[in-house]
Amino acid sequence: MKSLFFVVIPLFLLLSVTIQAQVSFAEKCLGTWKGTMYISAQNEVKDSIPVQFTVADHPDAGAHSWKMEYISPSQPITKDYILRQIDLEKGLYAIDEGDGVVLDAYLFGNSLFSSFEVNDLYITTTYQIQEDQHLIFDLIVSKKGQTTSKGEIQNYVINNRQRVVLRPAFP
Repeated sequence: MKSLFFVVIPLFLLLSVTIQAQVSFAEKCLGTWKGTMYISAQNEVKDSIPVQFTVADHPDAGAHSWKMEYISPSQPITKDYILRQIDLEKGLYAIDEGDGVVLDAYLFGNSLFSSFEVNDLYITTTYQIQEDQHLIFDLIVSKKGQTTSKGEIQNYVINNRQRVVLRPAFP
């Protein structure tokens, strides 16, 4: 009986680790999250807005609904995207904004990063899931700054930061 115990328990532990390793980033984020986004410039909070972030199953294989709602009384905005899993092993994802706009996203540990340029602005977003049950969304906007005297390094001026600590929304 002891020999069966020493075979079954390690096998169970190995299977549970393998199953956990196959959980996608989006699956870790499933649910509805709420928080207040703080919008900063020049190291000063300029505005804040309540947000709701919802991650849900999607009919497409390897895809999840990825929706951020900015709950402003005067100008509500909904960003209703799809997070597509491209290669789970390599941590490759895509944020499909619709209308042919698809942003590459990369998973490093518990953080999903995307970096892109639009209208001469460089935008970096991060979604970071925390073990204590919160999710941090960070968006940094920068533009080209000075180049070093040798022209080897391009600096970027950070114009704006939008950050929200999201917590699960319970009914």
